[in-house]
Amino acid sequence: SDFQHAAMAADLPLADLVFTAEKESALLQLKRSWEREELVQLELVLLDLEAVFAKYRRRLHEYDQQLTGMIAAKEEVVAKTHHDLARAEVQARVAESKTQERELDMAERDNVVSLDVKKEELQVAISRMEQRLESLTKKYKQAQSAIKK
Repeated sequence: SDFQHAAMAADLPLADLVFTAEKESALLQLKRSWEREELVQLELVLLDLEAVFAKYRRRLHEYDQQLTGMIAAKEEVVAKTHHDLARAEVQARVAESKTQERELDMAERDNVVSLDVKKEELQVAISRMEQRLESLTKKYKQAQSAIKK
């Protein structure tokens, strides 16, 4: 009857409202499920990125350690080279000093040789003068004996 029709007519918008609410609820749950799936995917991407960054940090750390070792080795080589250079400079100064001493010795020897040569030259000159003196003395004695006669 009328009451039932009126009740049904009154229930119809309410049924439409319930149907719409149920559909909207189902869509919201589906949307929430998709967003959760997206969040899970984002979290997986973030975990992958974190793993990649960790791998690169580890490689960077290893490379840093290698560089630190290489730098330490180079510093050791530089220090040894500096030490060797200092020692070589000392040896060069000692060698230069010895060379100067030898040059002085050689100059003194050359001077002695030069004096020996001059001595020989003077001895030859003295010998000639002595011979000349003897010759002149003989001539003088001859001249005197010739004058006396």
